[in-house]
Amino acid sequence: MTQETEQTTRVINDNFNQFTLQIIQLIESNKVQEIDSLIADYIQAGQDQAHNLLLSGVLFFLHGDYSSTVNTLLRARDELDENDYPLPNTIFSGALIQAQLNLPRRRRLATENGYRFFKKNLSALQNIDPTLAQEIQNSNWPEDYVLIDFWSGLHFFSIQNKTLLLITDDVKQQLQTHLRHRFPIAFGGIGTGQELGHCLDHQVNILLGMTRAHYLFEKDPGQIKALLHLRDWSSYFATRELIFFGGTKMTERFNQIFQTLKYAPPVVSVGDVDMVQDFIQQLCNDLKPADDTDYVKQYYTSDEFRHRQERIARGQIQPRILISTSRWTTFLKYCSADYDKAFTQLGCETHFDIEDNDVQFLLDAYNWRHLREFKPDAFFMISHARPTIPYLPRELPYISHIQDRCGPLLRASDVSDIISPQDMFICLTPSVQQFVLERKVPIEQTFIMPVPVDETMFYPLPPDHLQAEQFTTDTSFIKHGHAAAEDVFVHFLQESLLAFPDEKLRVDMLNIFQELYRMTCGNNDKRYYEQEMHEFVRSRLPATVDETLLEWFAHQVTVFYIVVQSAAWRSHFLEALDQAGIELRLYGNDWQKHSRLGHLSKGPIDREKQLNLVYNFSRINLNINQSATMHPRLAECGLARGFMMVSDHPQDRDWGPARPYFQEDKEVVFFNTRADLIDRCRYYLEHKNQRQEIAQNMYERALRERTCLAGAKTVLQEWRKLLTRQLNL
Repeated sequence: MTQETEQTTRVINDNFNQFTLQIIQLIESNKVQEIDSLIADYIQAGQDQAHNLLLSGVLFFLHGDYSSTVNTLLRARDELDENDYPLPNTIFSGALIQAQLNLPRRRRLATENGYRFFKKNLSALQNIDPTLAQEIQNSNWPEDYVLIDFWSGLHFFSIQNKTLLLITDDVKQQLQTHLRHRFPIAFGGIGTGQELGHCLDHQVNILLGMTRAHYLFEKDPGQIKALLHLRDWSSYFATRELIFFGGTKMTERFNQIFQTLKYAPPVVSVGDVDMVQDFIQQLCNDLKPADDTDYVKQYYTSDEFRHRQERIARGQIQPRILISTSRWTTFLKYCSADYDKAFTQLGCETHFDIEDNDVQFLLDAYNWRHLREFKPDAFFMISHARPTIPYLPRELPYISHIQDRCGPLLRASDVSDIISPQDMFICLTPSVQQFVLERKVPIEQTFIMPVPVDETMFYPLPPDHLQAEQFTTDTSFIKHGHAAAEDVFVHFLQESLLAFPDEKLRVDMLNIFQELYRMTCGNNDKRYYEQEMHEFVRSRLPATVDETLLEWFAHQVTVFYIVVQSAAWRSHFLEALDQAGIELRLYGNDWQKHSRLGHLSKGPIDREKQLNLVYNFSRINLNINQSATMHPRLAECGLARGFMMVSDHPQDRDWGPARPYFQEDKEVVFFNTRADLIDRCRYYLEHKNQRQEIAQNMYERALRERTCLAGAKTVLQEWRKLLTRQLNL
């Protein structure tokens, strides 16, 4: 909005406010005819449609036409921004409320809309808690409540107190602290009905879809019945962001949810705290895994476990493997599932631990329970090692496939006293192995292996496949999307730097990171790597910055590299392809947010049902990574007999080189600059036979060396060697 437009809007609003005061004075003097004339003149001037509707609504109210009052004022609501809604104490709000109260209940729009919400919510709740849903269905509506359609939606009106129940600014302010975190929130009673909605509307954007759980405690099903009329809660039931504990089976439902040990207790209670407190106290007691802990520790120091290790080392039995992962990183989730399938095919008994939905936590008590029940011979995890779960018994081997530098392992400088001699570190690349060795892990506990791929999921399809036409395109790129690089950078500054408490240092950091952004994310083909960025930032920091702050700044550089620079690097090539007129499809969440590439978004791709189709019927599949040439997508595409082109890096800077596993120009094609990418795409689109020959060679190599079954065999072989040495067999 320009300064001139802002000034015009301000004048219109000031005139309207003065006119409203004049109307109020006339209402107090009961001069209805004069009001009619003034409002008619104001509307005829036609300065603002929303203002005209508000005044017309008041006029209808003064003439006793309550239906037209409500309809007209709600039309005004549609014309207004949320911040411009009339305050509760204005004549417009008063007319909107009183007109509805004056209408028979069945003639109120709020009644119709509320019942529509109720039916949808009750149906959703029926799928989750049928007992409570039935009790709600059979309950009576609370006598004190009337449903009113207000500016911000449906609300309760208290007949006894003659008050519309609204969430106050003070309550919003009190909730604000808790809304910044993922910690679950408990609600004692339904309150005004607005507090719960406010929290759900302000879910914190934590990481890759993690969300917060909200627990409502209300024994009276009639109160919950009223709440179900206020808005559409159904999606929150489905995602478990909203869980009700109520009715006669309130305690049973509470136990059912929390005995899974996958839901964290709330850290804050809103409303009737006493209604919640006894349940939370019970929960805290139940989460103490003392018995499981003692049993597990005894088992892993027992002769029984030692004997199993010896038999595993000799190859007499296959191990029991507990695989733990996270649902919020798509790659980790699928890679872990692939290992689970492969270990099972080799005869291992496995247990796969993962959250069922986006609000869950796998609590420590959950891990202890499954250690007791399953008694694994090894604990397996992608990209995390023992420092992530330091309480695991040292005697239980921890097998890690380290594919990224993350978690406590990243922050640790020496893990020699933490890890066990039986722990195995599978390293994605030589660079990852060096990263592990720098943390004082003995080299004999490491070996290098790329990510294996499920050969039963990726395979060649016939050209006349039923879905071939749907997925055929010149080029495709698969990865979670993002906004344009400049928008990602702004978000990074807001999240990481603007909250920094030292104002002087914050200004310095903003300047440094803006300079870093201009240098590394500019419109050129020059490559920049993480170490250079660390050196750049450190060289510009004041000499007075202490070691703690240096570590904090180093972390921010890493985040910048992973989040901001990677987005810029991908956009750098993808935008060039689009500008060159080469057909391109982008698969993954959030590409529609990109201001320049959003029109190419094809949405998320289902890994099990669609990803193989993309690899098969894209004439060129792209892999664009700002630090490495090797990625599981190469093997996936190879097993599908797809053709792959990869953004190249100098071999001495390639964090994960692909050349040891796929031969350049015979099995995979590399590109350097944007012009190089465009030229090679055009060449291979015109030379189908060469493209197919390279794809066939890549298929044969991937089938021979990069399958999950081959990878799992290698892991067990290397781990048996390690056990044999450690047990002196």
